[in-house]
Amino acid sequence: MIIEISVAIAAVAFLLLVVYLILLIKAVKNTLSQVDASLADMRQHANEIGQEAKKAAFDFNYKLQSFNSIFQSISNVGEFLKQKSKGIQLDAEAAAFKNEALKAEKPAKNFYVNPVLDQLANIFELVGQSFRLWQNVHKRR
Repeated sequence: MIIEISVAIAAVAFLLLVVYLILLIKAVKNTLSQVDASLADMRQHANEIGQEAKKAAFDFNYKLQSFNSIFQSISNVGEFLKQKSKGIQLDAEAAAFKNEALKAEKPAKNFYVNPVLDQLANIFELVGQSFRLWQNVHKRR
């Protein structure tokens, strides 16, 4: 009789162990399904963040390229001013040479046919460069 009671107690203990393991496995299954759902949600958010980052990078590149044309225009204006200052320097040197020649009463060599037209052409060229710069600035706004 003791053996039968021992077997019954062992059977009940085994049954309780099996029920406990079933409940534990169900809890683990629920936890893993929640983790899986969280991972899927995180993947979706990561994809959305990646798409937003791509859009921001594209927008940044577009805006950066719009500045390139403005910087190129500013560079053109700078080159133009550099050339014109060199021209003014040459004009000043020519005027100094002409004054020296007049003082020495020697005929001066005429470097420019019509200095008024040259200065007018320089002004129109500067206005054109300024207008292109103005257009580029307003085009990017």
